[in-house]
Order: sequence, then structure tokens, then C-alpha cells
Amino acid sequence: MRRFIFKRGILTLGEKHGIIKKSGATYSYDSTKLGAGYEKSKTIFERKPEVLDEIVKKIKIAVAEKI
Repeated sequence: MRRFIFKRGILTLGEKHGIIKKSGATYSYDSTKLGAGYEKSKTIFERKPEVLDEIVKKIKIAVAEKI
């Protein structure tokens, strides 16, 4: 359950900071389509953990710049 909450939070934070784009129910990061809706989008983080790592790094940078 903790992983799900973390991944869902990453989608929310990524969207808030302009790192993840949302069009309708579809989420994307750069040229990578993450999926339609939270459920589908979080599965890419399991298949491609490097995408999750990149997004987390960019979120950390964005948050640090606002401090």
C-alpha cells in the first residue's frame, strides 16, 4: 500500500510542478506516455523504475528551487 501512495503522490507532485503533463485522464512525462488514470500510470514505474527515478529527481530540484 505504501508504494501505491508514493507513486500516486509522485504523479500529483509531478503534475503540480509541470514535470508530468495531464491531458484528460492521460499522464505523460517528456515523450513517455505513463497511462490513462492513476492506476495505469503507476504501473510504468514498476516496469521502468528509471522513469520514476528521473521524475523524483526533477521534483526534488523543483521543490528546492522554490525554497
